[in-house]
Amino acid sequence: MTFAVLVAGDGDYVPSITEVKRLDKVVYVVFFNDYGLSTELHLAADMFFEMEHFFLERWQAVNVKARTWRS
Repeated sequence: MTFAVLVAGDGDYVPSITEVKRLDKVVYVVFFNDYGLSTELHLAADMFFEMEHFFLERWQAVNVKARTWRS
């Protein structure tokens, strides 16, 4: 394993991230804007990505295809 991906925004995961980084691994955090990203988790992660816009974009594309298919 060269990296870990955590899908969460809760600061309770900081000890887990700290342990993974102690093993010299990169930690990415993926979160949804509505739930937020704790400051502690933000500081502990190597990189972080807000995913809400990706899911909304995909959901809208699927809905357009579904409406077109039904017509």
